[in-house]
Amino acid sequence: MSRGDRLNTRKGPSTSKRVVAKVPDGYVLRNLGCVQRSQRCCEVEAPGGDFTGWAAARFLTESGPPHVSNVSTPPRRPNPAGGVPELVARDSGEI
Repeated sequence: MSRGDRLNTRKGPSTSKRVVAKVPDGYVLRNLGCVQRSQRCCEVEAPGGDFTGWAAARFLTESGPPHVSNVSTPPRRPNPAGGVPELVARDSGEI
């Protein structure tokens, strides 16, 4: 991306899906998982759950542990499925 460009996050893992948000370079997103289509796409979530969308993986870089001001830790939710494990974000940024 060029300086000043914004990353399109879309409703689904395709450039034909509608744009749900445009985020600036350096904005920290939570990676919810990736899929391989014609290009690799990752589902991402904004801090605080403001929006969820899909972005081309080639524009995403892994960051270290969350330490940026736009990162928040989501509240823990009860596990309604009983024995199914829940993914939890650690303070280190690992899931």
